[in-house]
Amino acid sequence: MLWTAFLLGLIGSLHCLGMCGPIVLALPTFRQSFFRLLISRLLYNSGRIITYSLLGLLVGLVGEGISFSGFQQRLSIIAGILIIIFALLSNKTVISKIHLELYGFNRWIKENLGRFLKKRSVLSSFLVGITNGFLPCGLVYLAVGGALAAGSLLGSFVYMIIFGLGTTFAMLSLGIAGNYLGLRMRTSFNAIIPYVALFLGILLIVRGLNLGIPYLSPAISTGGDVEVCH
Repeated sequence: MLWTAFLLGLIGSLHCLGMCGPIVLALPTFRQSFFRLLISRLLYNSGRIITYSLLGLLVGLVGEGISFSGFQQRLSIIAGILIIIFALLSNKTVISKIHLELYGFNRWIKENLGRFLKKRSVLSSFLVGITNGFLPCGLVYLAVGGALAAGSLLGSFVYMIIFGLGTTFAMLSLGIAGNYLGLRMRTSFNAIIPYVALFLGILLIVRGLNLGIPYLSPAISTGGDVEVCH
């Protein structure tokens, strides 16, 4: 199911452009050196991916424990159901409540973002990327749900890396081209997220049903062996 991570990142990158586009556009431009501009944007995206991978390790510890207990199949189904519920309740009220609960952390992250952006250096772009990865984001919540269903420390770690890579093309393109996205376009991108969540949730449920379909719903051993997720 690792391919769903890249698909989620690729489709969800439209959401990233709308939400994180202003941060990317605030990075130093290095107009006199395209090489420094490119390195700066690559470091920014590398920072985001590193943060995502750390989140993958955290949920992987939980998922691996559940998997070793013999509940990997149920974990995939439960994760799918939770993601679908998120999709059905994905409106401004619900998201606002989540962000309100994370207000203190969110404020601290934004303060650090502002400080790193003011440094206007290539290295600061990397620090901005790492910090940006911790910002509350519905798309990242979905990716974390998919990573949890991977059922292993390595699987969750790799899942989040691949998710980050899926978002990189759009973010890197924006960082180099510097195109500005208006509010209407951001709203259009955000409207995609519930459909992406619904798709991922259904896939995880099908995966947990143990239908014996390669790559989509592989047979999950009920013994002591841990499934290798494709």
